[in-house]
Amino acid sequence: GRQHVETARSLSQLSLIKFHKNDDRKEVEKLMTEARETIGKKLGTDNPTYADILKNLAVLYISQKRYPEAF
Repeated sequence: GRQHVETARSLSQLSLIKFHKNDDRKEVEKLMTEARETIGKKLGTDNPTYADILKNLAVLYISQKRYPEAF
């Protein structure tokens, strides 16, 4: 289901593909945010996968000049 760790990892990977294809940034952000929330709940915020998703969100925000959210 949507709350499974592997589903969250897949959503994160899909969001990166969409980001690099210049797809809709709102959709990319939605996918990344959903993945972040699930990974944070299931694996904890100290998990490397969680940190990787935070990095990807920061890259997205920087690309949109949303610096306060990125840092």
